[in-house]
Formats: sequence, C-alpha cells, structure tokens
Amino acid sequence: MSFVNLATLAMHRRSEMEERLKVFNEKCDQVIHNISKLKMQASGFAEQLNCEPSALRERFLSCMKQLDEYTYLITDINLSVN
Repeated sequence: MSFVNLATLAMHRRSEMEERLKVFNEKCDQVIHNISKLKMQASGFAEQLNCEPSALRERFLSCMKQLDEYTYLITDINLSVN
C-alpha cells in the first residue's frame, strides 16, 4: 500500500473512532442524568411513607419494589461498564 492510502485509512479510522467516542460520551451523560433522577425519586420515598396507617403497607411495598428495580438498573449499568 502506498503512504497516501495508509494516511487516508488512518484518517478514516480516526474519524470513525471520534464518532464512536462522541456517541459513548452522550450515552454516559444520559446515564449520569438518569442516575441523578433515580436518586431524587428514591429520596422522595420517605415522604411517601408519611401517610395514614391504612395506606402505609401498600406504599411501603411499592417503594421497596421501585428500589429493587433501581438497584437492578444500577447493577446493569455497572455490568455494562465493566
């Protein structure tokens, strides 16, 4: 291969890598935003439990279910990153 062909190939690969890095960075930013959102929602669970005793059981179970779902999401994110 000539030097010109190698340079063109290198430039093409660099461009492709930069595009993939851009997409990766955007996805990371989205994950960070979503984790912050989950954190705020989970913080509100204690307020949801400030209710009538008759509603406490259902609200508690609902909050625990959501926390479990959040934990699974965070675990999936950690596994994906690793």
